[in-house]
Amino acid sequence: MTDCLYCSDISRLTLSNSIMKKLLIICMLIGISQRAFCQSKVNDNDLIKTTIGNLLETIRQGDTTAFQDLFADKVLVLHVNSVSDTTSNVTAENPADYLKQVGAFRKEPWDEQIVQYDDMNVGNGIAVVWASYKFYLGKKFDHCGITVFQMIKRKNHWKFVSVFYTIKTGNCPE
Repeated sequence: MTDCLYCSDISRLTLSNSIMKKLLIICMLIGISQRAFCQSKVNDNDLIKTTIGNLLETIRQGDTTAFQDLFADKVLVLHVNSVSDTTSNVTAENPADYLKQVGAFRKEPWDEQIVQYDDMNVGNGIAVVWASYKFYLGKKFDHCGITVFQMIKRKNHWKFVSVFYTIKTGNCPE
């Protein structure tokens, strides 16, 4: 009789251990998947910043082939030139002309430098990045502004679909 009592306790304990093992495995899988999701988001932010850095480097180098590879098939390039505090001109640039400008010979390299990433929103394979910049012709400061990049993720690579930037020649932050 004593053996039967112990047998039922042992079978409950074995069943309890089996359930605990399954729960532990489920919890571990949930933890790993959440970490992978968070890691993916961090990696996307880093990849986006790297892609923006690559864009600026291709402009510095005048490398139209690498420049073109960073863009989606269709792209919109706009810039706002402030005429005064109350008036601005918005210009849509032909992407082919923009490409020609990047590849054109110039005495001094174009050097756009991101001052800071003011805002970055990433989700479902699209990203919008708002970044303050300073622009130099060679080593000489020329202007500052804000660039808004819109990007799309294709085959684990971020591509530009829109570049919208302002040009401000006075009152630029140091």
